[in-house]
Amino acid sequence: ALVAAGAQVVLYGNVQAFPQSKKLWDDLLRLQKDIEGEGLPGKLVLRSGWGVAEQRQLLAATDVQVQDSDRGTGAAEYTEADVSANGGLQMGPPWIEGIIKRQGVLVVRGTPGTGNTLIAADASPDAYLESLTWAIERFHDGTLPQWQATSVKLSRSLEALLTSSEYLRQLDRVLALHD
Repeated sequence: ALVAAGAQVVLYGNVQAFPQSKKLWDDLLRLQKDIEGEGLPGKLVLRSGWGVAEQRQLLAATDVQVQDSDRGTGAAEYTEADVSANGGLQMGPPWIEGIIKRQGVLVVRGTPGTGNTLIAADASPDAYLESLTWAIERFHDGTLPQWQATSVKLSRSLEALLTSSEYLRQLDRVLALHD
């Protein structure tokens, strides 16, 4: 459905050294070939064996990043792929997982430029599809850049400057207690 709507769906995932991972990858490659044969306006792009340089290039071209962690498996995976600094929106699971949902502000759909984080209504594929379809529609009607600009502003909270400033404030507080 996403490719049919004109989306370029990119999956970067390294094939693991066990049969289920290889089978999943082979199934995705077959799906990619089937989609290519349909002549749809979008594409499914698959990549295994990528590095930091490729990840940076992908982040620079990303409008929406989906990090769909299983419950209880994430810590702060968002910091490894800060799509907001590149003007992309973040999407994660409907539950709190690491900082995926906490790194910004939830998108207010009726107010362009409010928020940078999309959250599906529930964990169903239909709920994810609905949120991503909304983003594709905003891309086509030209309003998505308003949310993307907000995303860049909100990304600043994860920069090292703010973290180091807080460390210095805490150090100053501790030193003041000992004076």
